[in-house]
Amino acid sequence: MALQKMVVYTFRKKLLDESEKRVYLATAHYAKFMDTVQNSINKKLMYPKSLRSILNKKENFLLIKNDIKDLERVISEIN
Repeated sequence: MALQKMVVYTFRKKLLDESEKRVYLATAHYAKFMDTVQNSINKKLMYPKSLRSILNKKENFLLIKNDIKDLERVISEIN
């Protein structure tokens, strides 16, 4: 699960009234789809300077079940 989703979930659970309805919209940075963007505009692009430094870092992620209790467990372990 993406960290952004975990942050939103934690924020919602701790700070917002459960009776309110919400809609969350998100988009990915174009650099996440660099090949697709370059091919669609027929132009070579450079990664933004802020992202270049992390390109060679090892990816670190956690797979969890599609289950709200598992999500809550992971979030509680982070906090």
